[in-house]
Amino acid sequence: IQAVFEASWQLLTPAEQRVLGRAAIFQGGFTRQAGLQITEATLGELSGLVARILLRRTSAGRYMMHELLRQFVTAKLEQSGEGQANAPRERHSHYYLDWVAKQTAAFFSAELPHVLTALRSELANLRVAWHWGAQHQQHERLAESVDALTEFYEASGLLGEAELLFGEALQAIRGQAATPEQTICEAKLTVALMRMLYGQGKLTAAEELFNCAHTLAKATLDPQIEFRSVRTLL
Repeated sequence: IQAVFEASWQLLTPAEQRVLGRAAIFQGGFTRQAGLQITEATLGELSGLVARILLRRTSAGRYMMHELLRQFVTAKLEQSGEGQANAPRERHSHYYLDWVAKQTAAFFSAELPHVLTALRSELANLRVAWHWGAQHQQHERLAESVDALTEFYEASGLLGEAELLFGEALQAIRGQAATPEQTICEAKLTVALMRMLYGQGKLTAAEELFNCAHTLAKATLDPQIEFRSVRTLL
C-alpha cells in the first residue's frame, strides 16, 4: 500500500502536495469551512483531492482522510522538513479553540443536544488544537475555551480524559512566563481540573488543588473565577 501512496503522491503538483499535507493535520476529518481556512486551499483543490480518492467526502459533507494515508503524508512532510511548519498548525489550533469558545452559551440553552453532537465530531481536532495551544502559550484562547470544554466533558461523562487534558496543559503553562493572561489561564484550568477530580470522587486530590486554585483566582481580580473556585467544593 505504501507503493500505491507513493505513486499517487508523485502524481500531485507541489500545490496539491501542500494542501494534502496540511489536510493531514486534521484528526477525525474536517468540515469544508475548516478545510478551506486551515489548508488555505480552494474548493476546487479540495474537490480535486476527492476526485483522486485521496480525500473522501461523507454524506454529511465532512472530508475524511484514511489514517494510513495520513501517516504516509505526515512522514513525507517530515522528510522534507515541512512537517513541523507552525503556520498551518497555528491556524488549526486557533480555528478550533475559537470555535469551541463560541459554543459556551449553547450549553445553557435548548441547543445543548446539538452542541454535544458537534463537539463529539470535532473532539480529536480539539485535542490537537488544545495541546498545540498549551505548548505555544495561547493563554487567552485556552482560557476562553476551557468553559465549553469543561461543560462538554462533564455532560459526556469523560472526566478522566478531561483530567488528563487539563492536567497536561497546566503542567506546560506553569512553566511559562507569568503574565496577566497566563495567570487567568492557569486559574481557570486549575478550577476546571479541580471540578474533574471532584466529579470522579477524587476528593483528596481536588481538595489539595483548592488553595492553589483560590489563590490564583484571587490574583486574577475576576470575582467569577474566584466564585467558581469556591463553588466547586461546596
